[in-house]
Amino acid sequence: MVPPYLTQAERKAHQLVAKMAEINLMQLINSPAAIGLNYGVFRRAEFNASEQLIMLYDMGAQSTVVSVLGFQSIKEKGKTEVPQLEVKSVAYDRTLGGAQWDMIVRDSLMQQFKESKKGSKTKADPAKSPRTLAKLLAAASKSKMVLSANLESLVQVEGLHEEIDFKGSMSRASLEDTAKPLLAKVAGVAERALQGAGLEASHLTNLIIMGGGTRVPAIQDVSACVAVNVHTLSPLPSHAEPPICGPHAQTLPTDTA
Repeated sequence: MVPPYLTQAERKAHQLVAKMAEINLMQLINSPAAIGLNYGVFRRAEFNASEQLIMLYDMGAQSTVVSVLGFQSIKEKGKTEVPQLEVKSVAYDRTLGGAQWDMIVRDSLMQQFKESKKGSKTKADPAKSPRTLAKLLAAASKSKMVLSANLESLVQVEGLHEEIDFKGSMSRASLEDTAKPLLAKVAGVAERALQGAGLEASHLTNLIIMGGGTRVPAIQDVSACVAVNVHTLSPLPSHAEPPICGPHAQTLPTDTA
């Protein structure tokens, strides 16, 4: 299973690696088709002659892939109904992933650290120290995970820079406000997938949200406004309230009647 955006050179590289490892590679299959097959195998009884249109929103650490899949059963002569999967469209963004949110939190914490240490004598700029940046990025990743289920996260890093300890905080509201350009991209990938399939949001039967990057509640809010029902293939943190259409989702309307 490979991402659908791989070039021919990248696909050949995968085949070469498999050959070097003495693996009998039969065929490369794009991730939307593979996930769709897995989804359909366990829900075969739910399909009928009426086509079900499902959007698959998959955001990982580094990239996002959104696809529209069609499921239906076709009756052939002298045979029982045969389930059919069709990948209607695929849209992707190779620069949009959970790591982008980590960087936003890291930069915010770095600014807090600089402001808290104004007037103190430091030999070097903490923003130019690879060791300091690595420490702060690890703390930012943990903070983002905390914010997936809480409104605020406290951050403490011992000896962050030149043996100076750091104590800071990050709120979910601040993260979402800073990440508005990324949230627009979240909606944009889904819009391109719909346009590629020649469909509107109201035509969708269901929406599947998956991937570690979608643990950010604001991303779930944007994605959930594509369809009425939300099913998850990967565990997501529980919320006090289900995702609703908020200001982040104004560019991606849906018929919720």
